[in-house]
Amino acid sequence: MLKQRFFVLMASCLLAFSTLIQANQTKDWNSYPDELTTFDYSGDKLKENWPTLTRGTKEPFPDVAYIKSMGERFPEAMALSVKELRANASNMGIDYEIPKQLTEKDYQFYSELIQQTWRYLFEGKFQEARELGMQLGPMGYIPGLYAQSIYAQHLAKSQEEKHDMLREVIDTTKRMESYVPNYPFILFGSAYAKARISEDLSMTKALATGYTKPMKHDLENLVSLYPEHMYGYASLGGLHAGIVEKSGSKFLARMTYGATTDDMEKYFGVALAVEPALPVTRLEYAIALVRVYGDDKKDEAISYLKEAVEMTPVHAEESLDIAKAARLLKEWQ
Repeated sequence: MLKQRFFVLMASCLLAFSTLIQANQTKDWNSYPDELTTFDYSGDKLKENWPTLTRGTKEPFPDVAYIKSMGERFPEAMALSVKELRANASNMGIDYEIPKQLTEKDYQFYSELIQQTWRYLFEGKFQEARELGMQLGPMGYIPGLYAQSIYAQHLAKSQEEKHDMLREVIDTTKRMESYVPNYPFILFGSAYAKARISEDLSMTKALATGYTKPMKHDLENLVSLYPEHMYGYASLGGLHAGIVEKSGSKFLARMTYGATTDDMEKYFGVALAVEPALPVTRLEYAIALVRVYGDDKKDEAISYLKEAVEMTPVHAEESLDIAKAARLLKEWQ
């Protein structure tokens, strides 16, 4: 009976949340493109496919045991998560009072909400993922901000909107540092947002942001603490390429920021070797080759784009990466 009650509550909560999103028309995001692969990770499919879905980050599955372990490691973050869950309960259709000290049922309900946030992200429902995650406290911010970063990079309506959304990711992850220090997404999410802003700017403006050294520090810390985080390696390789390009010379890049093409190749080499292969590593390595070497290595870059385009995506972010690889392939051939 309790289990049946739980699923009825979960369904009514998500229905109320969906209605809230639909009513907020003035802030609607662009939709995940209809022509791209669609994904269904409803029910147990999310957990069953989790290792493949997260092979680039190795993010643990957010079940009750993991939520509790996070609470033990980061009690301040857990306390804030409970506080925000209680404050936002009515908006999410929760029809009972959530206690300050969570019961087993509350932990189960909360973990299901976190899982639903990830489910939205992997299925390409980025606005839903962001809106739900940001109502769940720091534990929900992680998939919520991740969804916002993907959307900003691939689907934002303008560069201004993209940069505004990425700056919000930077600001929020900075505030989260005290709650969940050195958590993988805090290190990766902040660096990713800064990198995506910087790559749109001129050399002078990019270097003037002051992002370069903090990005490098965070990504080096990330791969040191979490050596299985392949997105971290690819991002660090891309950062070295970007610094070399923006600095205008390999000598200046090395002397000022410690960035080299050798390190670019080293970090990408780790990310490219992971199995099953990640489309984004092929895409980003192709871009890095052209940024650093220009036409001299365009043929090699094209070969990596072809590899990416031939891959089968397992979630919406990969589908968007493959679509970008296809556009670049068309431009460069």
